[in-house]
Amino acid sequence: RLVAPEYGGDGSKTTAPGKYAAPVFTFVSATGRGAPTDMLFSPAPGWPAAWRDGILFVRHGGQGVDRPGGYAGYDILFLPMGADGTPGKPVVFADGFAGPTDDDRTQRRAAYRPVGMAQGPDGAIYVVDSSKGRLWRISYMGN
Repeated sequence: RLVAPEYGGDGSKTTAPGKYAAPVFTFVSATGRGAPTDMLFSPAPGWPAAWRDGILFVRHGGQGVDRPGGYAGYDILFLPMGADGTPGKPVVFADGFAGPTDDDRTQRRAAYRPVGMAQGPDGAIYVVDSSKGRLWRISYMGN
C-alpha cells in the first residue's frame, strides 16, 4: 500500500507493516485491474448453489492504449466466500459485454462497459452499461 502524497508519500513509499488490515481480495492482474465498480452480495436464494455464498463484482474494463488481447474486465465476476469469510477463486459469471474478441476489450473498442448492478424483488440481476445506457436483466430460469 502506497502512502498518499498528502501524508508524506512519494509514489513509492509504502505503509508500515500491520498499520492497516490486509485486503480480502485484490483485482490486480497481468492484463489490467478491470476496474471493479459495483458489487452485490449473494444473489437471491432462487439461484443455483454455485452462485450463492459469495459476491458478484461488476468490472468496467481496463483502460489505456489499445493493445493486442485488450484488458481484463468488461464482465461480472463471482467470488465465492467460505463460511469463515475466506475468498475462493473468482469465476466469470457474465461476459461478452465488450464484444466477441479479446481485442474488443479496450476503452475505445468495447461495445458496452458494465458499470453497476442491482437485484430486483424477483431475484433477477439488472446490469447497466456506461457507454450506451443499455440495461440487461439476468435471471435464472431453472434447469
